[in-house]
Amino acid sequence: MWKNILILILLITNIIMISINIKKGKFLQYKSLITKSMELKDETQYVRSDELKKHQQKEIKLLTYFHNLCKKHKIHYFATAGTLLGAIRHNGFIPWDDDVDLAVNEDSIIKLKELREEMEEEGIFIRYAPKNNHVFKPNKSIHQLFYKDNEDIWLDLFEFEKEDSYYYHKFDFQKLYACPKEIFHEEEFENINSHKFENIEINIPKNPYTILRRLFGDWERLIFEPNHKFRKEINNIQISN
Repeated sequence: MWKNILILILLITNIIMISINIKKGKFLQYKSLITKSMELKDETQYVRSDELKKHQQKEIKLLTYFHNLCKKHKIHYFATAGTLLGAIRHNGFIPWDDDVDLAVNEDSIIKLKELREEMEEEGIFIRYAPKNNHVFKPNKSIHQLFYKDNEDIWLDLFEFEKEDSYYYHKFDFQKLYACPKEIFHEEEFENINSHKFENIEINIPKNPYTILRRLFGDWERLIFEPNHKFRKEINNIQISN
């Protein structure tokens, strides 16, 4: 109990520190409690490792499967958070990103559960939230779609529920941690377009710029922040004098 509270306090403190750093517009390397972030002048300052490139290609293969499955069965989803930012700013992954963030609604999750056998025939599984205690996500509040033989490749499925004219994160921890700003008006959530993402097309909201400004502020600025097991990508930054 106390361990989870302490970790939550550290996470919130880390988010606040990063936010302050970004708002001040610092260009120097900044070490937070958990990771390092840095504002880049342009994308040429960063070179993706071959390992990350291969990982992203596998993510694209899984995303392609999911997109086609949703199209076939009329399942609603769209890119959100860093994946939406990557789609608009880079027409694909944020160069140093290593996962995919998607928004779904309750009906989408019901339909996906009905397709369990079809997915399992392709070696695809979904681990549904909530799960028991998790050190960083107390109620494991993200559904994750992954390969049975490779859980290092996954898609995060954030479930939203509708209340009046707005969609909110369904699970309490997501409401607190994964962006209080990530609340969508029904028109934003329900109306989608197709957009290029690497070598495929995926679903995005119809008004992505409004959403990106709400989520990230000055979203065009290149704030480098490595993720998950690729935190060592900080070594691939070319510091200019």
